Amino acid sequence: MKNIIYILLFIISFNLSFATTHIVQVSNYAFTPQNLNVTVGDTIKWVWVSGIHTTTSTTIPQGATPWDVIISSSNQTYSYPVVVPGLYNYVCTPHIPMGMVGSFNASPSNITPIAAIAYNYELFQNYPNPFNPTTKIRFSIPKSEFVTLKIYNVVGEEIAVLVNKFLNQGIYEYEFNANNLENNLSSGVYFYTLRTESYQETKKLLLSK
Repeated sequence: MKNIIYILLFIISFNLSFATTHIVQVSNYAFTPQNLNVTVGDTIKWVWVSGIHTTTSTTIPQGATPWDVIISSSNQTYSYPVVVPGLYNYVCTPHIPMGMVGSFNASPSNITPIAAIAYNYELFQNYPNPFNPTTKIRFSIPKSEFVTLKIYNVVGEEIAVLVNKFLNQGIYEYEFNANNLENNLSSGVYFYTLRTESYQETKKLLLSK
């Protein structure tokens, strides 16, 4: 029984460490940044800078929990875990005439933590390859740092940003769906590049329609 509890605690702590907390400063008379792109599992944290304000939800996705909280010198922070994808709009109720509004757009998470421990940097070959329209890209990072994973065409133009966030040490897998892009990709060779503060590697993938 104890072993099961320890395993559950490990899974919970690993999933929490995988999430990102986005700081929104609350001051006279603005939310900074005003708009955010986040991922389900992330947390929005409003932090008081000056004045007396609220963070109050207006339009939110179906199934999400509304909120209405005072942010002031006596209540300096409020954290909201994002569990439903979609667009969230919120305001400072007394300062709507000043344009004190904000929003964040939550995307479903396409990146999955595979293991909490990694001993070296590695970018694996995507599988399947060739693919149509989905393929999985796995990578490992041995320390916590900011990570980007991007897709490029054969002339070096950026096609898609798959990962652009701080990740803890571990092994991760991203499921890339070419059909989710605004511009339809034609069959051909593309490249994916993993970058961190101290590592960079590129591999080739083939889309075959």
